[in-house]
Amino acid sequence: LNVDVVRMYLMEETTKDLTLVAYKGLSREQVEPLRNIPISKGFSGKAAREKSFIAQRVSDLRNGERATLLHHVGLEVVICVPLIIKNNVVGVMNLGTRENISLNPEKIDLLVAIGNQVAVAVNVARLYEDVRNKAQEIQRKKEQLEFFAYSVAHDLKSPAVGVLGFAELLARKYGGQLDERGRKYCQQIKQAAQLIESFVKDINEYITTRKVALTFQKTDIRKILSRIKDDLVPVLNRRKIHLVWDENIPVVIADESAMTRVLKNLIDNALSHGGDDLHRIAIN
Repeated sequence: LNVDVVRMYLMEETTKDLTLVAYKGLSREQVEPLRNIPISKGFSGKAAREKSFIAQRVSDLRNGERATLLHHVGLEVVICVPLIIKNNVVGVMNLGTRENISLNPEKIDLLVAIGNQVAVAVNVARLYEDVRNKAQEIQRKKEQLEFFAYSVAHDLKSPAVGVLGFAELLARKYGGQLDERGRKYCQQIKQAAQLIESFVKDINEYITTRKVALTFQKTDIRKILSRIKDDLVPVLNRRKIHLVWDENIPVVIADESAMTRVLKNLIDNALSHGGDDLHRIAIN
């Protein structure tokens, strides 16, 4: 089937009118008056309303203004194929010829099949656009959440460090003048400040972990624990806590940085919440 003009219309979800999205065989000036078609008018509107295939001479169009417009661009026959998926019209494929043509059932069936395939393609494109928009929205919310987390971590760190420093200074300079309850209060203030500082560190490490790609390789857990222990020697000695691990811990396939953070967080949690009776941290 040879046609001279092709126009593709999609249904507007809000107004239910047809809007031109693609065309061939017409100039920009010729197509300008045909860009929007109310569903209540014309062959295309009728095809959308009635979900029916329409082939008709332009001279038979009752709307004289539109007939004049189509004649002006040289069209004699207009074929309108509704784009239907799941019994819903998503648009209309409008074909035009500048001379009379004959249609048989095979050609009509072919045009209807093409219309159905176009409808499927339009639906897939809309689903893809919807998924992409949702992905972009999720990304925006993720970035907002990360910015909020960075802001909270930044705003909390300085006060926590200040409170910890003043609590240590108070205990060191005036601890001898305080009774047991006062010294206990100083210790509780220090522990609370250390806990806030630990939370801030966890927030920053979490965000960093989400951004950095993992590199999996052979990782010696015992070496990681040894490095962590070296870093914690002052705290462990002051609190008389023994950090030990099973020497038979195997080498594993893991991201070394991530595994270091996991083990460090576990040990930090034990130190933060173990209380005064904590004297041994064992990793098996």
